[in-house]
Amino acid sequence: MHCIVAVAPDGAIGAAGRLAWDIPEDTRQFIALTEGGVMVEGPLCYAELGKALPNRGTGVVSRDPAKGFPGAERASTLAEAVALARNMP
Repeated sequence: MHCIVAVAPDGAIGAAGRLAWDIPEDTRQFIALTEGGVMVEGPLCYAELGKALPNRGTGVVSRDPAKGFPGAERASTLAEAVALARNMP
């Protein structure tokens, strides 16, 4: 299992529900690194991407059972998401 985190020099990981920056090379590297694997993300990251990315499993951690995430599995806790990820192709 690998964790990919992007952090700005001031410690920020986002701003106003979006990434704090837009660097195309970072996006390309993220897509390449996660392809063929499984992503576990929060609902804001899912919303920022706009969909589950192709060619990888996707789990979204959300305590709201009414929320749906097309193309992804919802988990209530990080531990549940990790268990789901272990069983994804």
